[in-house]
Amino acid sequence: MPADKAIKVLGEMAYLAILKEASQVEGRNVIEGVDRNKLDKDTRKGALNSLTFVTKKRNGKVKGRTCADVRKQRLYIYIYI
Repeated sequence: MPADKAIKVLGEMAYLAILKEASQVEGRNVIEGVDRNKLDKDTRKGALNSLTFVTKKRNGKVKGRTCADVRKQRLYIYIYI
C-alpha cells in the first residue's frame, strides 16, 4: 500500500519501515539530492519522482520499498520501426 495509507493503517511500524528504506537508499549513494531552485524549468519537469510502498509480511514484519516513478520518462522514449 502507499506510504500515506500505510502510516494511517499500521502507524509507527510503517513510519519506521519508511525511514529504514530511506536511510538504505541514501547510505548506498543510489540517489543524490539536488536543490530544486538551481534547476531550469525543463530539467525540473523531467525529474522523476519516487514512490514508497509498505507491505506487512505474513510473519508480521513491516517492510518499505522505494522505486522511481517512470511515467514521466516514457514521454522521452522513442520507438523506431
